[in-house]
Amino acid sequence: MISSVNLSIYLPARWKKIIEETTKRLFKSLQQKIKTIEQTISSVETLINDDTISSSSLSDSDEDIQIVNAKNKKQPTTTTKPKNDRVGKPGGGVLGAVKPHLECREMMNRTIHKNEIVAVQIEMQLYKSMLISSIYVPPTAKIGMNIFQDLYNINNNCIIVGDRNATLYEIGLANTDARGKQLQELLNESLIEYVDDDSTTFEKE
Repeated sequence: MISSVNLSIYLPARWKKIIEETTKRLFKSLQQKIKTIEQTISSVETLINDDTISSSSLSDSDEDIQIVNAKNKKQPTTTTKPKNDRVGKPGGGVLGAVKPHLECREMMNRTIHKNEIVAVQIEMQLYKSMLISSIYVPPTAKIGMNIFQDLYNINNNCIIVGDRNATLYEIGLANTDARGKQLQELLNESLIEYVDDDSTTFEKE
């Protein structure tokens, strides 16, 4: 019987090379798998830490959201929904929906000269608070210019969305109407900045 110590003496050189290459390949594969496992463990630990921090930092904001819902005599749902319903007519109005883990406060909810407005202030951990406002201006009404100043006074870090039924040639529309001229005036005063991402809220046949 040949001993294991002297086995290498009796192996052809070609076999020895095959064994060495196979061993190196298996060892390299094993190292890669170990590295993958280490990265997975590290990722899981990071997620666990982030969830712990998030749960701690959001506990107060969850309570605030529940208070808002309690005022409306409703059970907490997936969103907080400050809204301005149109009075005396079916449909209409504006709505702002905020996810419950975000700390928010309703800052404005009113109708001024047929302009329907709702504004919510979102508190952020890394940045200062931001005001999100939705405004609807009917085709028969003028834009309430003072509304923009009021929003600016609440928080000059503000995003204003909605439908103002305005056309303005300077932003690529066919012409400029009366409400468009009002928007142009606000732009000229640097009270607002126009943001256009080429998206639309409707489709034409």
